Amino acid sequence: MPTTPWKRATADDKFRYAGHAAEASNGNAFTLNLSGPVQRHLKTHANPLRAFTDTLNRELKKRGLSGLPYALTLEESSSGKLHVHGLTMPHNGTTDALRDALRAAGGLIGGRAGSRQLTIRKLSGAAGWAFYCRKDLEETDRVLAGEARLFLNRAMTQAAREFALSVRQV
Repeated sequence: MPTTPWKRATADDKFRYAGHAAEASNGNAFTLNLSGPVQRHLKTHANPLRAFTDTLNRELKKRGLSGLPYALTLEESSSGKLHVHGLTMPHNGTTDALRDALRAAGGLIGGRAGSRQLTIRKLSGAAGWAFYCRKDLEETDRVLAGEARLFLNRAMTQAAREFALSVRQV
């Protein structure tokens, strides 16, 4: 768990606080493989993280999940495939809608590969997951021209901040 006060926390610290907040709220960790066209679009976009989160927010809104807390990062694998790691704090009964929104934002992948496009699991070991999400950040930064970074939406930032303040007061 980060020990840095929220006001001085780095993006990495805030992502770890978000992970702990999500774990405390029975949140989920996810990995999303992106379709070829989405990968190409993000790799050529001036701000790939913004492009992906804009698409994800549109898909969440279509399914009534606007404001759902989430945090994510883009990652370039050693095989050259761009994908997304993240965490969410879904409300009860929204996992199917969340799954649909993530798949739509990632570009639907057909065939057998489609069954492996998205993995969602109950978050346990938030510190380890946060570290895993950053494992290839330097390579991803190189491929995306320095635009790979950790992202927390407004709802997740609020949840992470509240968590950080609550553990500092104990």
